[in-house]
Amino acid sequence: MTEFEKQFKEVQELLHFEDYNQTVKRLIDFTLDTEKIEYYKKTNDF
Repeated sequence: MTEFEKQFKEVQELLHFEDYNQTVKRLIDFTLDTEKIEYYKKTNDF
């Protein structure tokens, strides 16, 4: 299993348990990991 697949599964589990605060936090973490301003803007819009 790749790192992306592990992270994707983690987010799916958070959504399954309706843990939306933690889901958003993880999405922000993933965005920051990209170090790309275009993704920062999209996440901020979200």
